[in-house]
Amino acid sequence: MILVLPTTIKIYQNHMDRIYEVATKKILESAEECYQNNVCIDSKITIGDLKEKGFLKEDVVNPRTKQVFDDSILLQEENFKVSFF
Repeated sequence: MILVLPTTIKIYQNHMDRIYEVATKKILESAEECYQNNVCIDSKITIGDLKEKGFLKEDVVNPRTKQVFDDSILLQEENFKVSFF
């Protein structure tokens, strides 16, 4: 019983980390597609910009907070790689 609880907690944390990674990857891949199609030109864009341009068609929920990622979150493109700013 003593070993089960820490193992269960670790499994849950790993699961939540993977879900968060999937959610953020969806945003980053949308931004990369926008840059590859030469629609996004500035080095910094927002999630709202991606929605306006049609590259992010639905809201992405942050699994940690259970709230939608804010449209004002900045993403930065540098050397063909997009990351959160």
